[in-house]
Amino acid sequence: MMDYHKARILHSLRKNEPEAAETILEILMELREAARDRFETATTDTERLSAQVESRLFRDLLSLFDNATAVVQAEEQRRSVITTGLDRDKRMPSIGSPY
Repeated sequence: MMDYHKARILHSLRKNEPEAAETILEILMELREAARDRFETATTDTERLSAQVESRLFRDLLSLFDNATAVVQAEEQRRSVITTGLDRDKRMPSIGSPY
């Protein structure tokens, strides 16, 4: 799973600098497509493998942007649940509690 702080950076970039994020995504998509084209036109197994690895790398980089938003939202939801639970615990002492 993606580190929360790295996810936060990508999420922030997409949220605050959407044009820059779109430019990055477009470049990654173009690079992935070029790698796919090289895979199809490769004449040796080494060229084919190299293009395949590149294509997967760019696919993974593209998915980081999508995953970043999900990671940030999940972490914020988790923190909200913890905070809500702590607030509830402060108001309602458990049975047998001396407080």
